[in-house]
Amino acid sequence: MPRIRVRPASVKDAPAIARVHIQAWREAYAGLLSDSYLASLDEAERAEKWSRILSEPTSNVVVAESAGAFSGDVEPGGAVMGWASSKQLADSDAVAAREINGIYILAAHYGSGAGQLLLDAVAGNGSALLWLMDGNARAEAFYVRNGFRRDGEAYDREMGDRAVQIVRMVRSAVPRGAHPGARDARESLGLE
Repeated sequence: MPRIRVRPASVKDAPAIARVHIQAWREAYAGLLSDSYLASLDEAERAEKWSRILSEPTSNVVVAESAGAFSGDVEPGGAVMGWASSKQLADSDAVAAREINGIYILAAHYGSGAGQLLLDAVAGNGSALLWLMDGNARAEAFYVRNGFRRDGEAYDREMGDRAVQIVRMVRSAVPRGAHPGARDARESLGLE
């Protein structure tokens, strides 16, 4: 199994994150979204969006890299295989402390452990919620293995020429020791 490193993303990572974002959507959502919609996703436009996000001081985005990319500076389009982002929920009525905005891995790296490392880095052992496209069975199975459950909240969204249902999944805080490494991952990345 390849060595994987997870680290905080920087603005220099925007092109690589955009590339992974679009390719991962095309791989994960084939059959759920139309081919024409997935083909229309624009990498340059997405890279500009990621540059803006990563420029914000409150940005909480991490990337997973394969062993060959550990040389220091990141080259655009380098060995980034996945990314994840989350945010702290400030609402005292929120059902969780953090919202996971996204975790995407290239299909070539499914089963590598990168997804778990990314989840641990952005959510730790704390309570968390996320929104998932209904029908994305692989992603849902991953989140269920990590203690997430559908809570009945959902909404419909137009994506291209299709209406899809987006469902919420929620996880309670995981007791210390029940999932070793999760809090340590957030702390070592300076996210706690």
